[in-house]
Amino acid sequence: YIAAVTDYAPTVDGDRGSPGYMAKTAVELRDVDVTDLKLLADPGVDIAREFRLDAAAQALQPNLAGAAPLFLPEDTLPPRLAPAPPPGAQFRVLHAPPGLYRLPARIPENLYVAAAWLGPQNILGLVFGLDARNPGPLVLELSGDGAKLEGTVTDAKGNPRTNVRVVLAPSAEFHDDPLASKAGWTGPDGHFSIAGIRPGSYTAYAFSEVPDNAWLN
Repeated sequence: YIAAVTDYAPTVDGDRGSPGYMAKTAVELRDVDVTDLKLLADPGVDIAREFRLDAAAQALQPNLAGAAPLFLPEDTLPPRLAPAPPPGAQFRVLHAPPGLYRLPARIPENLYVAAAWLGPQNILGLVFGLDARNPGPLVLELSGDGAKLEGTVTDAKGNPRTNVRVVLAPSAEFHDDPLASKAGWTGPDGHFSIAGIRPGSYTAYAFSEVPDNAWLN
């Protein structure tokens, strides 16, 4: 991979977005040096993008200033070269390298992604191809009618446990989406509350100590 990482395509706010230009080729290395390698870099794909809120989500009046889709490469693309769109309700994904991706999203905790449309295809939970033949738009539908789970964590003697992390890990359909899981902490009385849960099957865990996202392994 060759990428213009020092010449990032600027966003409308002046923040850096994806690399300005990129090229890739397969190179076989054996017992002879490879010299005179030439690649033609191109600007990738520009994609119009927006969040759409259903009535329940609108009623919550969420702050989408920090919301953003996250492009996780599913081929050999180094993560550093993946599209890095800035947060916000509306913007364009600039100079996205063609390839295979999975699309989680960073959104407010009381919402969930109900659908993710790339053109006419719902890519929610799927590996999808991105290239000039499928330039979008990318529309993420956010819902505010997710489930809420409350409960109490105790030890073997029935005493409430404080500062325990409770995690809902999704079923196989969304297991590879690191942001499909939901987590919360217990208070002094051992009580926890987790909101914005997408309908589906989950496994609930309670950890006294656990590294972030270890439950995805």
